[in-house]
Amino acid sequence: MGWRDSGGNAIVKIVGFACFALAIVAVFGCTSPAPPAQTPGGLQTSPRATATPPATLPSAAPASRLVGLLEKMPLSLKESGIWFGDTERALDLADAPQPRSLEEIRALDEQEVEAYLTALRDVVQVSAFGTLREHPQEWIDTFGLDYFGIGRGIRTGGESRFPHALVYFEGDIDSVTVRDKLLALGYESQEAAGLAYYAAPQGFHSLSNPAARLAMGSMDRVFVSEGVLVEESSAIDMLVDVLRVRADTSPSLADDPSVLSIAQSLGKPVSAAILTRQTVLEPGFLPPLFYDKPADWGTLNEWDLFAAGYGIVEGRRWLTISLYYQDSTHADANAGEFVRRIISYETVVPLLPGASPQLAAGWPEKPYAEMCGPLSSSSSKAEVGSVLTVRCPIKNGISWRELVGLRDLGFLLP
Repeated sequence: MGWRDSGGNAIVKIVGFACFALAIVAVFGCTSPAPPAQTPGGLQTSPRATATPPATLPSAAPASRLVGLLEKMPLSLKESGIWFGDTERALDLADAPQPRSLEEIRALDEQEVEAYLTALRDVVQVSAFGTLREHPQEWIDTFGLDYFGIGRGIRTGGESRFPHALVYFEGDIDSVTVRDKLLALGYESQEAAGLAYYAAPQGFHSLSNPAARLAMGSMDRVFVSEGVLVEESSAIDMLVDVLRVRADTSPSLADDPSVLSIAQSLGKPVSAAILTRQTVLEPGFLPPLFYDKPADWGTLNEWDLFAAGYGIVEGRRWLTISLYYQDSTHADANAGEFVRRIISYETVVPLLPGASPQLAAGWPEKPYAEMCGPLSSSSSKAEVGSVLTVRCPIKNGISWRELVGLRDLGFLLP
């Protein structure tokens, strides 16, 4: 069972853990260590045990950095797919080193480097645009932007570099330096919602332009304020919508009851994805997806939003998966079926060019069964609709970012 293209062929899967900073790899190489285990909180109503005993969860805190950022992002981004990463908090919770430059990374010993890469392994790298993480010093010199100063943020579109249209992040950002660098590069000051932003000059993205080679199609429009930078790489007006939210003239993602309730169900994640039904089942950057439903699966009620959140509590790593339904009864009705599907789900079998169908090296046949310890589920009625939440204590396995990014989510179809 798995995802297939319109010709019935299994979709090729790209396997292997991404190195979070290629500059680090140049010094130490790429590693894929298996970190310790973890857990976020979440909605605690209607707990439901699975065939295995449910894991014990800590009480959920009401606020999270994810929700805080959703309050600053426009509702118009809902259909684009939201990816959240909090590098700063992930390193704190893992008690890992927090280098602020390549020199500090080079000063780490092998164990410290492994701890650093392990802590970031399952965190969406919102700073992965242009060549920022590959050439951090060049970005400081050219744009005034420091890769190591980025603490947390949200990106739209894909989990990694492509596809994406907008990145919003917070951290140690010197707005005066960035603004001066942009103006020196010929960026033009423009205004929307009473706030100034900067647009790349016509002809900026030329291969003969060193700054453009660094940007690699990003930095078309930039808003910068002390501690905040918003970067847009497309011709649509997402950036303007962000400025309207800052000016309190447009609704935010957190103003949508469905987005807010599913984000709250994740507790306090250090990384997360919130995707609409269409962006899961019909992502524009993948071929049309078809799949053969196992005969012993029941029916999953129609859901509207999917969310996955990765967190660390008291040294344990957890993955939380949630579905939002418009119907207030559907979450509770689907709990048993949803848990059973996650445990039994079999991944795609890639059809590699010139080779017979086979699992790619390192890619498990049942990724979630291998990744998760005993699952637990809960359901809750939201302001409108309901939310079903399943929590997975992570044992090992491939990164949730790869599974969700490549839509290895066949258990979500009706």
